[in-house]
Amino acid sequence: MTSSQSSVETELPNLDNADLSNSNNIFDFKVDRWSCITIDTKKCDVTDVSCFREQLTESLLVWNERNVRGVWVKVWIEHSHVIPVCTNSGFVFHHAQADYVMLKKWLSKSESDNLPSYATHYLGCGGFVVNERDQVLVMQEKVGDQRWKLPGGHANPGEEVWEAAYREVKEETGIESEFVCVACFHHTRKYNYGCSDFYFVCLMRAKTENIQACPQEVAACRWMDFEEYLNHESVGAGNRYFAQRCIDILRGDSSGIMPHPLESNSSYGRVTNQVYHPDSTGLEQK
Repeated sequence: MTSSQSSVETELPNLDNADLSNSNNIFDFKVDRWSCITIDTKKCDVTDVSCFREQLTESLLVWNERNVRGVWVKVWIEHSHVIPVCTNSGFVFHHAQADYVMLKKWLSKSESDNLPSYATHYLGCGGFVVNERDQVLVMQEKVGDQRWKLPGGHANPGEEVWEAAYREVKEETGIESEFVCVACFHHTRKYNYGCSDFYFVCLMRAKTENIQACPQEVAACRWMDFEEYLNHESVGAGNRYFAQRCIDILRGDSSGIMPHPLESNSSYGRVTNQVYHPDSTGLEQK
């Protein structure tokens, strides 16, 4: 920790109780874990743009004097008319969601802007679902190329890898399955919007076999013999490699990657995360 960070952290707890009698036109605020201030337009009066501009200007003057490191403004979509006020005051866009945009302004003159960037990675999961006849569940998408691929897609926020794989398999094919292990994963750079993508291939066992493909997403879906899939001209090199890894695990020639819970303390409190490492336990239990 630098001396400037230490100084800011000792001053910030007093901000809520500071004597602001000469500057009573500042926003209500809260201090975040980066020792910065957050303004939420749902908690402000944004009906009059001129008043908002005046209040923002006054607030920035006060917070600059009190060595606040930076300021966030969360502007909800219904208050988007104040975005130009923020950008004209030196705020820049940090990220956007369907119902809000987050802007930031770094104030500290003694240290460079070290606020974290927004998420730059996707998490995708595919299911290599096998039945008792050494067949794999494969599909062709309605949109895009017509190669045979594994059912799968992007994980939802808060989902574990195997939860996402199970959900995507169920949604796209109607097949119930159970997680065995992670077979492998790959990292794609320069994915959508310049982000990266981590794609996890989960080996899964089918609990049902009656396919009920999603008519909106799936052009074709079937069970395919392992050897046919490995040698099919309409299977990409990546999916062929994933299939071989899963088959090696099923034949005992390789170990799967198993999740193991690990409890730890974080800035968000006590959490349980999954640690992945090679382990044959999951297979032995089947």
